[in-house]
Amino acid sequence: MLAAGYPAVRFTEAIENYTHEHQDVRTENGIQYGDRLKFIDFPYLAKVTALNAVTMAALAMAPMPPACAPRSGAGAWAPAARASSAEFTIGTMTPTASSKLASRNAVASSSSAAPASSWRAAADAGGRAAAPARHPAAPAPKPVPAPMPVPVPVPQQFTLKSDALFDFDKSVLTPADTAKLDDLASKISAMNLEVVIAIGHTDPLGSSAYNQKLSVRRADSVKSLLVSKGVDANRIYTEGKGESQQVKACPKNLSRPAMIKCLAPNRRVEIEVVGTQSN
Repeated sequence: MLAAGYPAVRFTEAIENYTHEHQDVRTENGIQYGDRLKFIDFPYLAKVTALNAVTMAALAMAPMPPACAPRSGAGAWAPAARASSAEFTIGTMTPTASSKLASRNAVASSSSAAPASSWRAAADAGGRAAAPARHPAAPAPKPVPAPMPVPVPVPQQFTLKSDALFDFDKSVLTPADTAKLDDLASKISAMNLEVVIAIGHTDPLGSSAYNQKLSVRRADSVKSLLVSKGVDANRIYTEGKGESQQVKACPKNLSRPAMIKCLAPNRRVEIEVVGTQSN
């Protein structure tokens, strides 16, 4: 593309995590491999994206090459010769580069200081030197006003967190949590949404297989409510964790009703909203 004259920008990452990049999604020896949304550092990603946008804007506003000088013949413009990169170090100039620069300056100085009578005297003496050809000076370029800098909005990244609790063995939102999610949807509508992450959980009562499915249904209930409030369904990621991440442990000698009540904080959906808002 560059050889064909098209501009291009390439973003690269200096440090890669090979556990999650260039891997099939799988779990092996207790390690989760592959690109998964939960492994993304959204605050860092937002900052990198903003930096890349500012960099591209600076490149787009760079001045064009000089176009006023002749392209061929006498007086043609050509870039000054450069010393190779091997002749320079950061902040200093090596003796080789310094001597080259001094030599070029000396030649330019002696040429500009030579009097016009020198070639005339040579011509009078024997005609061995001819007067240099005179060429009209290139017209002065018309001043081009500098482009006005375009203000680049810097997005401010922020995260909203919430949760929803469920009754035992249920995936239906309570009225209190419905009101809480209504407020969350209102806040989402005022931001540039990147992603909503809803992770469902259960208490440890019942089989692991059943609890896994129940946790997924709870996360889906949260997604359905947010979508009904206008949130883009494609930006909502749901996942069920089953009973694997308990936030409260209860004594084992409790009666079943008391145990169900004690374990209520585990029957939840954790919600994280990531987005930006321009100044």
